[in-house]
Amino acid sequence: MADIHLHMETGHQVTCVSNFFIDHYMKDAPGEYVKIYLYLLRTLSDPERVFAISAMAAALEHTARDIRLALQYWEDAGLLSLTYDREGELCDICLLHPESSPESVHQEKRISSRDVLHPVESEPTVAKAKPAKPAAAEPVNTPEPASERTMRAYSAQELLSFQEDDEVRSILFIAERYLGHTLSSTDLNYILFWYDELHMDEDMIDFLITDCLQSGKNSLKYMNSICLSWAEHGITTLEAAKADRQNHSHNASLVRQSYGISGRGLSPVELSFVHKWFNTYSFSDELVKEAINRTMMNIGQVNFKYTDKIMEQWHNAGIVDAEGVAAYDQKHNDEIKERFTKVKAPKTSDRSKDSFHNFSSQVEYDMDDIEARLLKKQL
Repeated sequence: MADIHLHMETGHQVTCVSNFFIDHYMKDAPGEYVKIYLYLLRTLSDPERVFAISAMAAALEHTARDIRLALQYWEDAGLLSLTYDREGELCDICLLHPESSPESVHQEKRISSRDVLHPVESEPTVAKAKPAKPAAAEPVNTPEPASERTMRAYSAQELLSFQEDDEVRSILFIAERYLGHTLSSTDLNYILFWYDELHMDEDMIDFLITDCLQSGKNSLKYMNSICLSWAEHGITTLEAAKADRQNHSHNASLVRQSYGISGRGLSPVELSFVHKWFNTYSFSDELVKEAINRTMMNIGQVNFKYTDKIMEQWHNAGIVDAEGVAAYDQKHNDEIKERFTKVKAPKTSDRSKDSFHNFSSQVEYDMDDIEARLLKKQL
């Protein structure tokens, strides 16, 4: 990628931080974004230094994505002007004087998720964002399963308290950028639920939103179902989350192909079946495909519940591989044959035999009589 031209409105070649920036911008910005802005100022003071996103990322131990998000943040705040070439690559960064950006403009361009955090008169005031831990003397109830947790609505005061946390502000900024719209109160409740109740950090939430958007899923309700699944299965790190999503993507793709589903993804209910087969039952790809094949052969249509019944029978029988399925089928067939062999024809009684004998004799007798009469007529 070509080098980016970084320059300033004036020709001052010194590292200088405006007091106006410190007083009016720095206090509201995430700490990492302040570091990136200061690095831009430092780069300007050294004309010989070649500026590039990759170089800044390496120097500050950030990712290129983090750098771009910070640059976009400062452009929204009115401190940078970013220019892109025809290919959409960043080619020019101009640092604007903080004093040239009126405070009113700065307030309008500040991260918009703050705008939805206005106080609501009907909301009670809450002192702290996170609930206090129970006293040692009080009995502690067993935590409810993650899948049964319900997302509560955070009060306006709680939302404002969360905004004092740099990590939360960064999460909300990233979410708003990725989703491409101003966060609603419902969106905020979802994200804070993940952070506050499910204890997901910024990296996990960043990965979650990115992964879902890349899969064509932009619903926070859908994302919330993934978060609940992670919490229920003890997935608490970014590495574990990535591994789960990789397996999940493979498993969902295999199920879609086996059913012949095209043109759509799986619904949350269907995905819950997929998770059950692969994670709860620990079935292999081979067994899942076999169960789906039997479903399509027997009823000729996609039916997750029908397939699940097959899986449940195999699981209850302790089946773990194809050999186990074959043995299970053989046992089932043997049981059917045994039931049929127990069904025998009823015995014929002696009375029935005598009746049949008399009937036969009578038939013979009648035939002789008819034959004699015919001979007599001929004579």
